[in-house]
Amino acid sequence: MWVSSADDLSSLPSGARRFASNKVPATILPVNDYVFLEVIAKRDCVDGCAVLITDSIGNTWIGARWDATNGSGFTWRPMMSCPPGVPLPWPSDTIPAGYALMQGQAFDKNVYPLLAIAYPSGTIPDMRGWTIKGKPVSGRAVLSQELDGNKSHSHGARALDTDLGTKGTSSFDYGTKSSNTTGGHNHSAGGTYGGDSIGGKARVQRDGNDQLTSWNGDHAHTTWIGPHDHTVYIGPHGHVVIVDADGNAETTVKNIAFNYIVRLA
Repeated sequence: MWVSSADDLSSLPSGARRFASNKVPATILPVNDYVFLEVIAKRDCVDGCAVLITDSIGNTWIGARWDATNGSGFTWRPMMSCPPGVPLPWPSDTIPAGYALMQGQAFDKNVYPLLAIAYPSGTIPDMRGWTIKGKPVSGRAVLSQELDGNKSHSHGARALDTDLGTKGTSSFDYGTKSSNTTGGHNHSAGGTYGGDSIGGKARVQRDGNDQLTSWNGDHAHTTWIGPHDHTVYIGPHGHVVIVDADGNAETTVKNIAFNYIVRLA
């Protein structure tokens, strides 16, 4: 039957069973789908009644109209364990009838008006890889996302001071070393040749008009470099410590993977 007004339901006798649907644009029934309808009680004096309906995917409502004479309509209450829109963890990749996997998809708000109450945007949240957190007192809106992150903190790190004292180098005998004899040279002396030197025939060597000293003092030295060592002072000191990164690609806790599903209604 087509339902155009609340009177269409109130006029049915107690115990009546029908397949019914809203006649557009009427919205008497709580869902825009074909439903199985049963009148479970009548209040004949004022044409009131109680009606039980079940849609094609198993959602059930009970509707009551206490008094038809004052023009009131039906008040509907879903008869289900949780309202449409609640994310439910489901331990299987096979989604049961009447439910949908929460993966960010759009839905028809006219077909699922109760789900539209929970998600007025017409989009089911994508719960893949996400968890649910209670909304804080301020700073967050319902259905807003928060990316993973650690609470701000710091680390302290240092290397302990160690007094290495005074250390010695190893010794090595370098033996006796010699200098070379290539230092032979002479000097020029001013003046001209004036004759024999006093006291004999020895003369100052002559080179042109200049007088020269002799270079015959060419000689070498030896240097003793015996076994010895050196000391190096290494006192108390510290070192820079590098703390390497560690952890997973994202912040997480121990968990078991479930699919989040939502009831369609």
